[in-house]
Amino acid sequence: MSQTTFAILALATAMLIAVAQIRWTVQTQQRLVDDELEVMASGVARQVLEYSETRSFDERTTPAVWNVSGAPFSELDFDLAANFGNAPDPVCNLSDLTLNLAECDDIDDLHMDSTTWQSFPFIMETDTMEFEVNVQVYYVDDVDPDIRLLGGSRSRSKEMIVRVRSPLQVQQHRFTEGLVQLKRLFPYDETDEEDRYNYVYGISP
Repeated sequence: MSQTTFAILALATAMLIAVAQIRWTVQTQQRLVDDELEVMASGVARQVLEYSETRSFDERTTPAVWNVSGAPFSELDFDLAANFGNAPDPVCNLSDLTLNLAECDDIDDLHMDSTTWQSFPFIMETDTMEFEVNVQVYYVDDVDPDIRLLGGSRSRSKEMIVRVRSPLQVQQHRFTEGLVQLKRLFPYDETDEEDRYNYVYGISP
């Protein structure tokens, strides 16, 4: 085999190695970006869940309604799951959780259908990263919260599922349910609801 052939083979081998190294470097950088985004997305999901903990369990237990109707007698007084969500307007806007808005006064006000995503800013020291959030709320069985209640069934337990994704996400296929998904169970606690009422009105209902 001539020296020219050896030179061509050596050059081709070197090019293949260089391409492989570049591909490995790019993939490594993509994974690092994905990992950073995942950490920030987890922070966004936790913010939404922590905000939800400050909301009433149900529209029926919000201070304004409680003040008129008193405490609910049973879960049958709670809102139907079909009424959960942001419709009709005004919507529960998650872009600023510092606002104590009437349209976001109970946890199922945050509910969206599975295809709806809201913009959510993740604020850093010198910059802001935009994420997209989807929130779904369901009644679940009081004994076995893994059982989701359907139709008009109601209970004293609600599950919230928060999904967060980033428009910058390079490998969305890694996360079939969004970039990050967190769940939390919200059991009805009448003492908490009374405390929330007393904070607003300063008296016991």
